[in-house]
Amino acid sequence: MKSFLPGIILLISSINSLAQNTFPLTGNAGIGTGSTTPLAPLHIMGYDWDKIMIQELATTSLGRITFSNSGNTLYLGTVGSGVSANGHVKPNASFFTYDGSAGMHFAAVNANANIRFYTGGGADANERLRIDGTGKFYGLAFSRVTTLRDSIVSMDPSTKELQVSPLRPSRMRFLDTRAVATSPANYNTSLQVQLKNNSTVNLASEGSGLSSVIGLRGGSADNTGKSHELAFSDNNQVWIRSGFNAAWGGWKKMVLDSAGIVRLGTTANRAALHVNGDVFTRKVKVTQSNWPDFVFSSTYRLPSLYEVESYIMQYHHLPEVPSAAEVEKDGLDLGNNQAVLLRKIEELTLYSIQQQKQIDAIQEQNKKLTQLLEAMLTKEAGKSNN
Repeated sequence: MKSFLPGIILLISSINSLAQNTFPLTGNAGIGTGSTTPLAPLHIMGYDWDKIMIQELATTSLGRITFSNSGNTLYLGTVGSGVSANGHVKPNASFFTYDGSAGMHFAAVNANANIRFYTGGGADANERLRIDGTGKFYGLAFSRVTTLRDSIVSMDPSTKELQVSPLRPSRMRFLDTRAVATSPANYNTSLQVQLKNNSTVNLASEGSGLSSVIGLRGGSADNTGKSHELAFSDNNQVWIRSGFNAAWGGWKKMVLDSAGIVRLGTTANRAALHVNGDVFTRKVKVTQSNWPDFVFSSTYRLPSLYEVESYIMQYHHLPEVPSAAEVEKDGLDLGNNQAVLLRKIEELTLYSIQQQKQIDAIQEQNKKLTQLLEAMLTKEAGKSNN
């Protein structure tokens, strides 16, 4: 018996020397901590993947870890197919649910860290959502599923319309910054929509004195081009301006009213398109009826040049041609004016033909008179010789 007791003591000592677990009667407990003092009520150390495994043997029930304090509870677990959809418990799913009023907080505390979400596998191709270290949000795709009960944001694949559940088009929320002036640098690499006092953005006061302003710049500095602002004020006025960081350029105005009248640089309503300024273009086409080919008709009465002279002496412009006062008052109808000018050219052509015929007749008459004179002179010369 005396020889057996030392062997038992030696065996116990060897077991204690190989063990990595610490289970004191009070204080912290350690699993795999070895000589390290446990730093928490349960401290687990190791080099493999699974440190804690809680396995639910049934396939239709609930396996759950609960973290609870006096006020809130955090649930982490998996659900079998036999558990009904209720709250955070959805069949054939895992869940992470917190019932506190402050919601859940996910933090990647390293400055360069991302928060990533995967479905269908852990490969890079299965990454679906990411929030990077600068706060940028990346989504692979938004798509609408058949049942929208669990959808927050979706896109109708037929209309490409972004929607929020249930089937309502999303809205861009405008910023009411009416008293804050803007500079071109405000729009670097962004698109912004704001409500502004007209006086704040140097627009004339119209109606309510407010304008909805859209600003954008594709790049981040002057070397990427100017920033641009588009302002919609009352009375159907649309304004646009551009500028580099130093300053905005002047506003350019366009007005489109309910009747489809477009006015550029003016508020006057004189035509379907009214431009107060120069128009540069490579080509203008004007449709015109009653083109003056009728001038060459055999029934057309060509006024005599004496009649034209009498009209000019009285009115100081050609017949059918608008006067200087009329053009200054009402402008010039390019289509009608071209038709009138062509008519005058055609009349001049007829006058020229008439005059050419008269010239030809005079030349023929002169030729005959010359021949007659030469014959007479020849005859007189013969008499003198006799």
